[in-house]
Amino acid sequence: MLKFFIIPIFFIFTLNATQPINQYHLTKNLSLEVSNEYAQNPYVSEELWNSLSPYFIPAESEEKAILDSIFSQRRVLSSIKSMVKSGFILLTHPKDKIIVAKHPYLKGYLIKAYTDNMNFPDFYWWKKRIDGVRVIEQKIIEYGYQKIMKVPKKWIYPLPAEPSPLKGAKYRKNFILIVQDMEILDKKHNFKAYKTKMTPHILDAFYIMLTNLMLIDSIYADNTPFCKDGKLAFIDTEHSLDTTRPVAITTVAKYLSPKMYSYWEQLIVNGGPR
Repeated sequence: MLKFFIIPIFFIFTLNATQPINQYHLTKNLSLEVSNEYAQNPYVSEELWNSLSPYFIPAESEEKAILDSIFSQRRVLSSIKSMVKSGFILLTHPKDKIIVAKHPYLKGYLIKAYTDNMNFPDFYWWKKRIDGVRVIEQKIIEYGYQKIMKVPKKWIYPLPAEPSPLKGAKYRKNFILIVQDMEILDKKHNFKAYKTKMTPHILDAFYIMLTNLMLIDSIYADNTPFCKDGKLAFIDTEHSLDTTRPVAITTVAKYLSPKMYSYWEQLIVNGGPR
């Protein structure tokens, strides 16, 4: 086990997820200890803990050690302000229901979280998102779409039992979601990519994925954006195999060029690629 250590702030290392953990650039407030197991949070029932443990980020991973250090120093999820103080950079509007953020020490990953004041059952949605990833990833591989599509790896990170939420907090949160950063295009360039980079081959695959897996939210360009590597990424994965309502397949057409619009219409008429 690595001992706690501190590196002076002026001593700089390049962050790289493939480097040994003791080569991370640390501030005077960040120390790391690798743990090969999780201690059950006493605020979580044993039944719930056991049901979620297969979804936990590997206990021996460097990312888990970094998260432990960040979340053990203060109650990070007490507020947006506390998250910012802990080094998180918000990628969503502070008033959004779900918080998406990145941290300079978590290279290649994002977190999704709710604060202690948000009335949402965190674990339920995190589990659904991971289940969706597994289903989508399996089909991408099965259909041979790896060169044109991808889906981010996702894990649950169980927060340390302490520090506890501040007095008066209504909805204690015990878990956050860790997500691979897909390096998606910003909104403007993503919409442009839908107009210029869509091909019949990609649309064939897109139609099959949407309809076969009943991806009711992946019909929106924001939820299935183009990435810097040119692939489409399924980033909203909580509603896979969703039978609560039909997949509004025609919605995709509004993002396409006139030529690809016509092609998409033919896919709909024919019930998929010929």
